[in-house]
Amino acid sequence: MTDPDAWMKEISTIVSHKNQAKRDAAKEKHDREQHNINEFQKARELVLGQPTEAFEQFGSHLNAEGETAKLRHGPDDPAGPWVGMDISDADGKFLDIKLQARVGVAEPHWFWVYAYGDRNNRNAQEEEVPSSADGPSRQAVIETLAEHYKVASAKHR
Repeated sequence: MTDPDAWMKEISTIVSHKNQAKRDAAKEKHDREQHNINEFQKARELVLGQPTEAFEQFGSHLNAEGETAKLRHGPDDPAGPWVGMDISDADGKFLDIKLQARVGVAEPHWFWVYAYGDRNNRNAQEEEVPSSADGPSRQAVIETLAEHYKVASAKHR
C-alpha cells in the first residue's frame, strides 16, 4: 500500500529544491557584484597612484613651459576609473588624453583614449596598454604622454 501523503512530500521536496536554487542564484549574483565592486575599487586605487602622479608631473612641466594642461579625473565612470588631461596652447586645445582601467572578471585592462586636433577636426582613438597587475608604471605613463604630446604638436602646427 502506498503512502496517501506521498504526493505532499514530493511537492514539498520540489518546492524546497526550487527555493534552494533561488537562494543559490541570489548568492552567486551577490558574489559577482561584490567581486566587481572590489575590482573597481582596486582599479580606482591604482589609477590614483602612479598614473595620476605621472599626469600631475607631466602637466606641471607643460604649464611651466607655457602650455595649458588641465588634469581631469573620472573615478566613478561606469566603464572604469580614469585620469586624463586636456592640453592646449594659445590657439586652442590640441590633445585630450586619458588612461582608463576597465574592470572585467580578471584584473583591470588599461587603455589610452586620446584625440588630437582642434575643435572641428578631432579623431578619437584608443589603444590597450600592456601592463602588469599593478598597472602601468609612472615612467611608462610619462613616456607615453610625451610621445602623444609630440605627435599632437606636430599635427597642430
